[in-house]
Amino acid sequence: KPIYPLKSSTTCFYKLCTFCTHFARVPYAEYPLDTIVQTIKNHHIKYIYFIDDMISTKRLLELAKVLKPLNVKWWVQLRPTKDLIPALPQLAQAGLHTICWGVESANQRILDLMKKGTHISDIPSILETAHNVKIKNMVYIMFGFPTETKDEVMHSFDFLTENKNNIDLICSSIFGLQHGSAIYDNPEQYHITNVTEKQRTVLDPKITYQINSGLSTDQTKKIRHRHTHGRQRSAQLM
Repeated sequence: KPIYPLKSSTTCFYKLCTFCTHFARVPYAEYPLDTIVQTIKNHHIKYIYFIDDMISTKRLLELAKVLKPLNVKWWVQLRPTKDLIPALPQLAQAGLHTICWGVESANQRILDLMKKGTHISDIPSILETAHNVKIKNMVYIMFGFPTETKDEVMHSFDFLTENKNNIDLICSSIFGLQHGSAIYDNPEQYHITNVTEKQRTVLDPKITYQINSGLSTDQTKKIRHRHTHGRQRSAQLM
């Protein structure tokens, strides 16, 4: 069935994640709830993916209030912050079907370097609460953040194993330096050197770099491949 992408705000209200360039560099503003409701009614929408970079808890509850009478199913992207826990039952009752959680790492040092504003100790309870109220949990995990060690990568693998009963889908990625991110603008703070850009015909320039501390991109890819496929085989045997 068609899932309609809707946007309820102009950009991310948080804008602090050091690796991110997804948000628009414009002032944050929320679109009127009446406009969103009328759009849903005009097009007889039943399934919605709110493509906002981030939605605050207060705004989520406002959306839930107007969406519940419409009997729609919806999907959002959120940071796993503790203030969401008491709101999750109400959001589920209003039709919230799936949350894409920006977990990124299960190591607090890495989360602090990312400036995620999240605490790994809170995340298991958040996932469990969402699961218990029948919300699907999709988890974003990033491997190879600058200065990340093998032990810190393994923290994320261990986290995924320990919380597997409350995770419906994992979307993993390897860190890549993005033009315009806080890391790109301050590479020395993240032990990044020799940043070069190679122009391409259609795509943005290809960025290459070296890391003086932590795993290289190639090392990270090998670890992810080895442990991901090893755990898949174990799951199949079970």
